[in-house]
Amino acid sequence: MMEVRNARVLHVVSPDAPRAPDGRVLIGVRGLLEWAFGAECASIDHNEVGRIGPDGFSHRSATANICDMLALGDPTVDPGRGVKVDASGGRSLPHDDAEFIATVVRAQLSWHDAVRVAELARAGMTPKWDLPPTRCQPRDWKGNNQHGQWAQTEAMVAITYRDRGRLRRCTPVICPVHYAPTAQQIGAARRAYLQWLINLSHVRVGLKPHEFKHFVLTDAFPVARPWQKGG
Repeated sequence: MMEVRNARVLHVVSPDAPRAPDGRVLIGVRGLLEWAFGAECASIDHNEVGRIGPDGFSHRSATANICDMLALGDPTVDPGRGVKVDASGGRSLPHDDAEFIATVVRAQLSWHDAVRVAELARAGMTPKWDLPPTRCQPRDWKGNNQHGQWAQTEAMVAITYRDRGRLRRCTPVICPVHYAPTAQQIGAARRAYLQWLINLSHVRVGLKPHEFKHFVLTDAFPVARPWQKGG
């Protein structure tokens, strides 16, 4: 089991990553979250908030949770033996430190923010802030065949004009356009990124006092404003 756990650590940590004198890997909060949710597949329990103590941390161990499951059962069939521990060679449980990290994420953040942080960590991604440059493009498209698509046009009100002494009439055709992404979309993407940074800072505060088995939490943090020169 220890070899498997070490392999999971190496899965998200470069072999030449800096290490503390005791051999533990120096890692930032983002890397720690990606290890817990990506490599260890830790999950957030919606009901876990009811088991969190006044200091913001869970006072329940994994062993206590297993005992609770073993105590469940159908009283009419076999009371107290309704749940059986899976001892097969399937997927192992997350590391205790990974479960602790998931508990801190759930305790420090709202449910929506906790799920968002866990999803991004599991995918090894950050919120998408680098939207493509704003450009002018047709508002609507038509056609979807071997020739592709073309811009949707609209006919305006017919106009009358004089050309070389003769009265002429025509109906102008225009192509409505819009600019995308809009300033609102760019602003929303950047606000989502900044909110993610705020969430990481809250999680880091909750993780700081804990001593991890394989890692040492550092102050390394994602760039504050990557869309600006110099961050």
